[in-house]
Amino acid sequence: CGALPRVGSTGPGAFLVVEYLPLAPFGAMRPTVQKALGEQLAALHSSRALDDVHKGRYGFVVNNFLSLTPVNNTWSDSWAGFFGARLEGQLRSAFKD
Repeated sequence: CGALPRVGSTGPGAFLVVEYLPLAPFGAMRPTVQKALGEQLAALHSSRALDDVHKGRYGFVVNNFLSLTPVNNTWSDSWAGFFGARLEGQLRSAFKD
């Protein structure tokens, strides 16, 4: 037995056993902060301030990256079309050789 932490291995993997620490959420993970984030995100998405830019379409003015994976934000007239194009690009990146 002995003191923690302890490292071990089994099969093709390894594991680490540490003592229990009663951690509490901090900063962005606090329920009050998460609630405010949700409210602000809802307000952003319901804003009419950029109607002249998106013109009722789904997308964004530029493409971007999710880590090293390119994200396709090309304008689409439907949510399904926009979301499908985004997923297609991410799946192609995930499965390319």
